[in-house]
Amino acid sequence: KKFKLEVENEIDLNLFRSASLLRQLLRCQSVLILFPGNQPNSLQLKIFDSELTSIKPHTVFKESQGIVGRLLKPDVNRILENDLSVNSKIHYYSEEVEIKSLAAVPIIVNQKRNGAIVVDSAEEDAFDEDIVQILQNFAHVIGSLCYRTYMDFEHLYQKEQFKALFEYQKKFLDKMSLKDIYLNMISYAKTTLPFDRITIFSV
Repeated sequence: KKFKLEVENEIDLNLFRSASLLRQLLRCQSVLILFPGNQPNSLQLKIFDSELTSIKPHTVFKESQGIVGRLLKPDVNRILENDLSVNSKIHYYSEEVEIKSLAAVPIIVNQKRNGAIVVDSAEEDAFDEDIVQILQNFAHVIGSLCYRTYMDFEHLYQKEQFKALFEYQKKFLDKMSLKDIYLNMISYAKTTLPFDRITIFSV
């Protein structure tokens, strides 16, 4: 549990930094980073940075829900809307917010969709194909960063586990006599290795 919490905290910190940097770069209203949700074929709001305070944390996005949900379709690789009406379904705000432009791209890791980046603006024509390219680059970096962070912690965790096991074995062996160690080795060999009778007898 401690390992999992450390990984999640490190990833969340990196994601928030990425979202803040992206919002400053694009001068947009909000940046959302979505990860796979607990429900089948869904995305869930993981991290956001916004000039507004009405974004609903942990909002779930489904294929049938609003504009962003379209990213769950395998054939949709980006969303670019620059003339949204008031009736457009933007359900990640807790109150009615004027959104004129929205762009989104999937986060792909190992050829699998593992989330999305969404940006919105109160201005018309706020985003174009160049912005989409920037989002795709960020999505690639974020996907790689999260994967590398997890793998780094996994390696560290395995290293710590090995170290703990080594220390335990060392203390265990230090308390045993040479004869006891020898007998335990024979017992271990008999139960785990496919020795025949002659080999066991010789041991």
